[in-house]
Amino acid sequence: AVDNRHSASDWLYNLRSIPQSAILKEVKYPVLAVAGWSFAVSMVQKTLLNSGDMALRTVASKLSIPATVHGFLVSALGLLLVFR
Repeated sequence: AVDNRHSASDWLYNLRSIPQSAILKEVKYPVLAVAGWSFAVSMVQKTLLNSGDMALRTVASKLSIPATVHGFLVSALGLLLVFR
């Protein structure tokens, strides 16, 4: 029986084979879309927070997620990864 598990010595081969990865081809565009959207929202929020208008600052403060919600999401994601 041949052991197909990757070892630590295969890291250079694994790094070079990433562009041909079938998984990367499937998830590349959704990941880029989410990253682009996140960047756009963060830039809009930063611009609104730096504006002099108090109404725009109020809108900007509503664009962010409270820290408690973020903590719950991180915990849930961690549990999903542990018990997959």
